[in-house]
Amino acid sequence: MILVTFMSFIMYWRAGKQETVGWAKIAKAFMGLVLALSSIAVIVLGVWGYFVPAIIRINYFSTSQVLVVLGVLLTITPLTSVLLKSAKTTTEMVWGVMPPRAGYSLVLNAIMIILLMTLMGYARSSSRVHWHVYGVLRDTSQYAFSPALGYASGIMALCTFLFCMIVAFIFWVATMGDKAKAPSVSASKAQLPHGLPAMAGASNALDEPNTRKF
Repeated sequence: MILVTFMSFIMYWRAGKQETVGWAKIAKAFMGLVLALSSIAVIVLGVWGYFVPAIIRINYFSTSQVLVVLGVLLTITPLTSVLLKSAKTTTEMVWGVMPPRAGYSLVLNAIMIILLMTLMGYARSSSRVHWHVYGVLRDTSQYAFSPALGYASGIMALCTFLFCMIVAFIFWVATMGDKAKAPSVSASKAQLPHGLPAMAGASNALDEPNTRKF
């Protein structure tokens, strides 16, 4: 999840900018290679962790994943900063204005992050097995187990769907105020200067500059 979020930040950082240095292609190829290899390593270690004892998964695989992500952060961030230091701005970013494909990517990114959060919650629960604190405090209750991966995947998908529906409902409620019609103003009041009402017993014609008053 951290790696995906970081990749999204790099995309946002580089949006609307064109590199001008001569080694830009080599740098971008290197960053792409680092991101690809780190993603494969994190996924392989994460899947492999389900087939090894918990002590190996916690002491070796988890720490290796953390070190891989930290290595990506400490490598890509300064390299991108140097690469964009003399970059030329091609498009100014305007808040609230984006092409449709950017909106689709944003929604897909949000869904993927929610799925990753639910998956990491299940991974944390399954990695401790029947321990509250691994190797220190054992869970001896009848609920000391983790559900099967297939059942957990269904719960993850359901939670993601419900969360997206709640967010969509919130946005729908927020847009209801924009659709409300403005109150209509009568024609006689609309003709008055500054929208002020006429005095009691007076005529609206007295307020018109081109009308003969006497």
